[in-house]
Amino acid sequence: MKNVLKFLLSIQLKRSKFVHQVNGFTLIELLVALLLAFL
Repeated sequence: MKNVLKFLLSIQLKRSKFVHQVNGFTLIELLVALLLAFL
């Protein structure tokens, strides 16, 4: 499960570097919310 989350986070971080917009940050926030939900 953790490997999947790390994979998703790495993809989002790469995307956010290319995008550099509010959308990238909101997607990361959604991932963080999912992480907290699983814990």
